Amino acid sequence: MSAIERAAAERALHVAAASCFAQYRGDPSLVPFDPQTIRVGRAGGLPFDSLTGDVVSGCLPAASICYGSCFAARAAFEAGYDFGVRVRNRLDAGLIEADLDALPAGQGHLRNGWNSDPSWAWDLALDLARMVVAAGRHMVFITKAFRMPSPTQLDALGALGAEFRVSISAFDTAPQLGMRTGLIEAVRAAGGIAVPQLLTARFRSQEINRKQDEIVAWFAARDYPVSENSLRFAAGSPLLDLIDLDACGRVASTDDHWA
Repeated sequence: MSAIERAAAERALHVAAASCFAQYRGDPSLVPFDPQTIRVGRAGGLPFDSLTGDVVSGCLPAASICYGSCFAARAAFEAGYDFGVRVRNRLDAGLIEADLDALPAGQGHLRNGWNSDPSWAWDLALDLARMVVAAGRHMVFITKAFRMPSPTQLDALGALGAEFRVSISAFDTAPQLGMRTGLIEAVRAAGGIAVPQLLTARFRSQEINRKQDEIVAWFAARDYPVSENSLRFAAGSPLLDLIDLDACGRVASTDDHWA
């Protein structure tokens, strides 16, 4: 396999992903989110006691949606919101503490990064983590590391024992992989917990499959604990032409493909 073949396969993947939400590019009817007050668990209006509200509403514009299939982006665009405009949310310590007090005693962890990414506002994420840990719960961040925490923030998050589930896939460019693996290593060096979360699929391109295998091998060589989750692609997605559909299952409730 030549570098030219790898580059061509990656370019085809990125072009297809960028086209998945093409109908929303430049749509003048889309409006930004209103700032929300960050809440916790069912007492705060979230569907599960394991969740916190996002520190930022919105994430990436239509041409940059992760994997071309982000459920949060899809829901936002369909509801008339511009997912590419990021709006900082509000943290009310009194409300957070009340929500934490209302959690079941057995709810030992809280997860942030449901509809957006904590890396857009690590300062708010750190403030939230301090309150969660003070309440005797474990803080978990789901992130793609669009921005790195500052060294001071990393040290503070490490001292709290915060856990980072860092999403990584064969869609990532070399700079993106460098940023994400860099966050994993920096968190571990700061005393925190970092778990690579591999988002995988079976591709028609053997070059992309090999890239995916190389990512797995990189973490295996360093003896990192790694989790895996299958990527999902909506029915009619332009990406389906690049996926080995014979290796896919179907999601009964949405007719999405998962690979």
